[in-house]
Amino acid sequence: MIKYGNGSHSLFWHDPWIFDISLATRFPRLYSLDQNRTSSVASRFSNGSWLWFWRRPPRGGVEDSEFTELCEALHSVSLSAVSDHWTWDNPPDNTFTVAQARRLIENSNSVSTSTFSMWCKTVPIKINIFIWRLNLDLLPTIPNLEHRDIF
Repeated sequence: MIKYGNGSHSLFWHDPWIFDISLATRFPRLYSLDQNRTSSVASRFSNGSWLWFWRRPPRGGVEDSEFTELCEALHSVSLSAVSDHWTWDNPPDNTFTVAQARRLIENSNSVSTSTFSMWCKTVPIKINIFIWRLNLDLLPTIPNLEHRDIF
């Protein structure tokens, strides 16, 4: 989990630093209006106020309601002098291990049980990757290419 501090390593629109989703996903109309979509949180905050880089000001309707909601959420934000950093919030001793991360991923409800996550060491790596892509339906078959408007 990321712990936000001064916002220098967090992207304003793309990282989920206020809500559980990114601001670009939560406020798509405002995101489309912004000219500086890759700025950090720290670069957006100056002298106690938030900086905006609009192509044009937000107009009424959805844009105005999104801007009002965003301003209300940003009103309670306070940046600190500590740099952004990652922490591991998994018991028992809060030390990170790959085995704990793998167990956490495999036991989570968001990952389906049919997802291929075990590599077979007796077959070549290219076969493992092929089977993995096959299970995820990511092979470049004609229907998949047509779905992506490539073929």
